[in-house]
Amino acid sequence: ALTYFGASHFPQSGQSFITDREIPLAPLTSLAQLRHVPQHSVDNLYSSGFFFQNHAIGNSFASPGVPSDRIRAPGWPFSLDMWTNSHGGTIDGRTYHGAFFHQRPNIDRSYAANHLLWDDYFFSSMAAQDDRLLGAGGRRNIEEVVRAFFTDATPLPNERFVPYVAATPDAVVGQLVGRGSPTADGFRKAAAHLMVEGAFNVNSVSVDAWKTMIASAHRKRVAVMEAGGVPSLDGPATYAVSRFSMANGGSASSASGRARENLRWQGYRELDEAQVEELAAAIVKQVKSRGPFRSLAEFVNRRLGPEQDERTRYGALQAALEDPGVSINDDYRDFRITESDLQGTTYANRSAALGSRYEGSPPYVTQADLLNSMGSVLCVRSDTFLLRGYGESRDAAGKVVTAAWCEAVVQRVPAYLEPSDAPEAAPGALVSTINKRFGRRFELLSFRWLAPAER
Repeated sequence: ALTYFGASHFPQSGQSFITDREIPLAPLTSLAQLRHVPQHSVDNLYSSGFFFQNHAIGNSFASPGVPSDRIRAPGWPFSLDMWTNSHGGTIDGRTYHGAFFHQRPNIDRSYAANHLLWDDYFFSSMAAQDDRLLGAGGRRNIEEVVRAFFTDATPLPNERFVPYVAATPDAVVGQLVGRGSPTADGFRKAAAHLMVEGAFNVNSVSVDAWKTMIASAHRKRVAVMEAGGVPSLDGPATYAVSRFSMANGGSASSASGRARENLRWQGYRELDEAQVEELAAAIVKQVKSRGPFRSLAEFVNRRLGPEQDERTRYGALQAALEDPGVSINDDYRDFRITESDLQGTTYANRSAALGSRYEGSPPYVTQADLLNSMGSVLCVRSDTFLLRGYGESRDAAGKVVTAAWCEAVVQRVPAYLEPSDAPEAAPGALVSTINKRFGRRFELLSFRWLAPAER
């Protein structure tokens, strides 16, 4: 018998096929793509009282099981038995003989994972390109990928990364890879040799700047693999949004009726210019309410605080998507969980259980969907600065005899001011007193004197 799920269990409006998670077929480019990693262990399947958080990384929906001002709360005790052992034990590999009651906390795993990941890790996309979808002539091991990037400027899958080569290209390649494999500490050194072209500061309060950031996916072709199993490129799309690196259907926005609804559960979305404008304005509103952000994790995560503070329910981008003035998810807002639905429950954070019943489902655009495309270029500080200086000469009477204006562009680079510390050295491990005080090196990119009309 054919079953239906998605929007309904009935054939009139339900779906026979939906896509909820993916196994990546290409090198990851954004931490938000880790949303497809389950955030629980097998022992959680055998007990009640546990609050699952699907698509946790990159999203930051508050958990009903954890108070809004905390990320951890006591959970229910549960029994570990031989059935658990037969499935490999707990997440850390422990097994138990006989009945054993274990007190497990409820954790806002989304908050915890974002906090641990977004400021300490990134995906360089320097990885072997050996997937079966590539033809034999297109496959390359990691050393070939890295060497082509640093010696021939062949773009990485994340094309916003450009080489920063303080030594010779061969020397850099030798630090990262050898004999077709990564070196033991290459993952620690990769960032020292990369720069981001067009990095975006999330503390921006410019609507136009955020529109440009959202529009970075405009007119791009979207990888699609439908039921036949043959990948193709769809589009070019208009402001494409997808939670998958390879969607299982085409653009929902270009279809209508039942086909449109089915594609929202399998394909990708396209925004129009009005929706981009709405979203950019709503993001700026959130930046002004929550910023300045001191870290990317702070930007991605919800705030901790009293339940009546709406900032504790979502991260900044999700809060912008939930703004009544943003129409992107309008088709899925009416079917809601309300206070009357929560009667008899004992949720630690009742407001986290309210909202659209579609939240997190494939057709409902989420924060992590946006971070799929923009997450790899976001930052909380700038590294390139335009500086202007002024000088004048006065006579004995204090009258200005001559004056001059100049302009310089300087850029912070991965290298420290003194080379005694390697670029990958953490601030707490620095040896040089000068580096401890002044940090990374600034390089002068340009200098010029300003003409009178430019002052």
